[in-house]
Parts: sequence; C-alpha cells; structure tokens
Amino acid sequence: MSERSARAWTDDWLNGWLAALGATVLVDDLCLQWSDDRRSHAAFSLGGDQPIAEALAARFPSIDDLQHLAIANPGTAFPRNVDANHYQTAVKKVRDTARNMNYDFSLSSSVTDLVNDLEVEKARGMPHGRFDTPAPKGQTLWDRLSASRKVLASTPEQLSQQIAASMDGTAGRLKVNGLGFDVRRIEAGDPPNAGKYTDPVVEVLAFYGLSFFPVRGDGQRKAATRGERATNRERVDAFSWASWRDPLDRWAIDALLGHLYAPQSTRHDNARRKTPRYESIGIRHVYDAVEFEPDGKDVTAGHASQRTYP
Repeated sequence: MSERSARAWTDDWLNGWLAALGATVLVDDLCLQWSDDRRSHAAFSLGGDQPIAEALAARFPSIDDLQHLAIANPGTAFPRNVDANHYQTAVKKVRDTARNMNYDFSLSSSVTDLVNDLEVEKARGMPHGRFDTPAPKGQTLWDRLSASRKVLASTPEQLSQQIAASMDGTAGRLKVNGLGFDVRRIEAGDPPNAGKYTDPVVEVLAFYGLSFFPVRGDGQRKAATRGERATNRERVDAFSWASWRDPLDRWAIDALLGHLYAPQSTRHDNARRKTPRYESIGIRHVYDAVEFEPDGKDVTAGHASQRTYP
C-alpha cells in the first residue's frame, strides 16, 4: 500500500479540494480521505508500491491530450460564447470518445443546452457553469487549462517532483491565471486581470475535479452547477463542499456528494438536524463559497470559503 499526505491541499481551499478530487479521477483506485485537523488536508492511498506522486505524473494529461477534449479551442471551435452549432460539434466529440470507453466530462462541466431556445440565441450564448468563469479577451476554460499545463514539465520524472512539491506546499506560484476562480491568485492592489499567480499543478488537477460538478438546466431559463442551491430569493448563488474521514475512490466520492447535495425539507434544515446527517455519512467539515466582489467592470472571479459545519 502506497500512502501520501498533501498537506498543502487543505479542505478550506476550494481549488486544493478540487485538485484532490481530480487526482482520484486520473488514477484508478486512488482513495482520498481528509486528516483529523481543524484545517484538514488531503491524504491518499493506493494499492501497490508506486509512489502516489509518480502514479499521478504517469497519468497526468499532456498538451496533446488536452487538444482532444470536447471544449478544445484551436481557432474558434469552442469559443467563450457557445451557440447551438458549437455545442453540437462538441457533443459529437463527446460521443466519439465514449465509443472508445473514454468519458469526456469537459462539455458538461462548461455549459448546458437545457435552457429555453430564446435564451440560447442571445449574444451570451449558452449559460456557463460556476467554474467556467468570464475571462479577459474571451479566453475559454480550455485556454486557461492549456496555459496552466504548458508551464509544467513534460517528462514524468520532473512532473512527479512538481506534483510532490505542490502537495508539500513548497512549489512556487507562477504568473498564470489558472482556471480563473482561485481567490488566492489575486494579489492586493492588482488591477483587473493582471498579476495573477497560481500553482499550475493544482489548477490542472482541479479541472479534473470539475468532472464531479456538471452544469444543468431546468428546460426553461435557469442553469445551476451541481452543489449550488437556491437562496430564499430563488436565486442560485450558493455553493457548498465537504471533507470526509474515510478513504474513498472517485465513485464513492460521487455517491457521498450525492448525499450531501440531496434536497432537504426547509423545516429540518437547521444545525441540530444537519449534525447527525453529516456524522452518519462521515463528513468532517462543510464549507460555503464566499465570492470575491470586484469593483466596477472588473470581471475577476474568486471563491474563498466559510465553514458552516461544525
């Protein structure tokens, strides 16, 4: 059994949490649990004796791999404003990869077509999910993912060292915007869309963590990412995530998130009712996203956290 802690990937850091989930997507049978600390960190286990950083490096996507994603954007194949034609082309790519037993989640984690046609035909195109945020100069989620991958090593040996450094918190941040929603990339006093620094290992892995969070529509005008919930004003603007105590693979994590996000009666939605439910499914901590609020026309996005349990 190979085991590895990722002390820098704490559960109160959304991107670090998503990166830990993404690791389980890339490496079959990799199990993830969270330490028993006030700020829990990711801890991995894997059958066999291959070091976990090496296992991740061996399965880490290459630039060529990213070119085959449904949302890949060489030229204008999948622009920021996605119309019906762009979407249909991407759907065909998803179906082609499914025939080869390779599921491509990138489209469902980016946009949805399950909305009213009149909404789709507007200039904004199809609605994007929470984690496919606006970016300067029409950059797409794929553009930002590719930029993060390009600054990392191409050889498994060097990449393994970079992954280990990221897990330990010794990796330096690089001047790359990442996926565009890590609040830690924003430096105090930065002008809009400038001076952003991220850990590219975390950003690439976080993209694979998005496979747990498709964006869906209701067939009318509303679209929401899995994990979002409506407020009292019936606006979908809150997102929650959690850490857990037991070692779980990607499929068990998906099932646990299903329990976490299951609808509850408003009458029973209080701390005393939630506590036994969380304990029964092994939840350690629960967090709500706190969104960065830019001034004026600044489109900078960022999610910080606020603990809601315990």
